[in-house]
Amino acid sequence: MQSGPSKGSTEPDLSLACAWSEVRAWGSGHDEFFVHTGSVLFLDGHNNPGFSRGPIVFRAFDQPGYVMRVAGVVSGYAPDLQFVLEPKKIMPGEDLHKVEPWRIVKIKGEKFKLEDTTQMVDTNSGIVRGYAMESAINPIKNRPRGPVVTEGQPPL
Repeated sequence: MQSGPSKGSTEPDLSLACAWSEVRAWGSGHDEFFVHTGSVLFLDGHNNPGFSRGPIVFRAFDQPGYVMRVAGVVSGYAPDLQFVLEPKKIMPGEDLHKVEPWRIVKIKGEKFKLEDTTQMVDTNSGIVRGYAMESAINPIKNRPRGPVVTEGQPPL
């Protein structure tokens, strides 16, 4: 599996963005990147600030050349809530055999163990959430002249 763009990059990782039904039709074996549930797309990749409202595109392998198609629009990411860690000084002779090794750290030459607090932080799960194009196009097709506006009502 390819990784997403490097930190700070503004270039989207095109290799990860496809509609589930297209991938299944290709038989390409890339279906581990996607879950398509109705009009919601879940993609494997980190969403960064500025990606929301950006296109989710895929390469149309059924077309000759390098043809790209739009599958949807990036909406956000699935959050992963994690406990905030607090360093607690390790006392001399303290039994640490049940403490996970990554929780033992040195800060300014002293050893600390990182303990969970009751506070939580929203981290990026690595799952990008988007909406399939049909969720935007179908309402336009159903009402090509736009929304019904009654007289005296401001347009939306």
